[in-house]
Amino acid sequence: MTRSRKITIAVAAVLGLLLVGLVWLRLSAVPVRELQYAGTWMQSERGRTTEITADAAITRMIHQAQRDYFIAPLPRRRAPLVYIRTETVPPNDIYLIFWLTDYHDIVVYRGTREDGRLLWKALWAQ
Repeated sequence: MTRSRKITIAVAAVLGLLLVGLVWLRLSAVPVRELQYAGTWMQSERGRTTEITADAAITRMIHQAQRDYFIAPLPRRRAPLVYIRTETVPPNDIYLIFWLTDYHDIVVYRGTREDGRLLWKALWAQ
C-alpha cells in the first residue's frame, strides 16, 4: 500500500468519526417541548417558582444547555443564548432561563437538580 493511500484512508477514518460524533450529538440533544399557551405559560408558572442563585451544579447545567442549543437549536431560532436566571419548580426541578439574542425571545430549559439532567427545552416568545 502506498503512502498516499494510507493517508487517504486515515483522513477518511477521521472524517467518518467526526460525522458519527456529530450525528450522535444531534440525536442526543435535549428534546423540544411545544408549549400550548407559550405566551401565558411563564406567567402561570411564576406563582410556583422561586428564583435561586446558580451553584456549581447549576452552572454546569447552564453550560450544558448552551452547548446543546449550539448543536440543536429550536427550529428557525439559531442565535447565542445568554443566561438570565434560574428558578426552582416542584418537586425538585429547575428552569434555566435564557435570552435568545437575535430574536428577543426567551428559551427555557427544565432540568433535575438531583442528577443535573436537562429534560426539555421550549421557546417562550415575547
